[in-house]
Amino acid sequence: MLKFIIVVLSLVFFNNSIAKENSKPNKIKLTSQQSEKVAIIAISAYKQYSLRAKIMTKLKSPKLKDAEIQIENYFSKHQDFPSESKITAFAENDEVFSYESHKGQITIKLLATDDNVLAGEKLYLIPKINGRSLMWQCKSTLQREYLPTNCR
Repeated sequence: MLKFIIVVLSLVFFNNSIAKENSKPNKIKLTSQQSEKVAIIAISAYKQYSLRAKIMTKLKSPKLKDAEIQIENYFSKHQDFPSESKITAFAENDEVFSYESHKGQITIKLLATDDNVLAGEKLYLIPKINGRSLMWQCKSTLQREYLPTNCR
């Protein structure tokens, strides 16, 4: 996706100089109006890509992975979800991550520091029981276009 965006932007911004230097008939020539449209599409695609990358950073957080492992280990031994106090991966007043023991659910709150579009939105990691183990399902309040593939 990033390579596509770079190619499109280079076509848009360097189109005139390419066309002037090499006027072979197989070269792409865009009008300024077409260039603007392509730039708008490329910039929009890049913004979606960068927002998804920020969300993936949260989903791959070592703190989150530690909590998942703690919950999974406890569940495999007790067939129940651990209390909040048993999950040591999250600080007591963590702004981003929280855990609900009655559901085993982890909530990730996106802050304004992540991006204004994301501010206040939430991702939920919901455990699904699979025998004596858990599988994690991702849900969110975000628009689908901003979600990583594994959360759609």
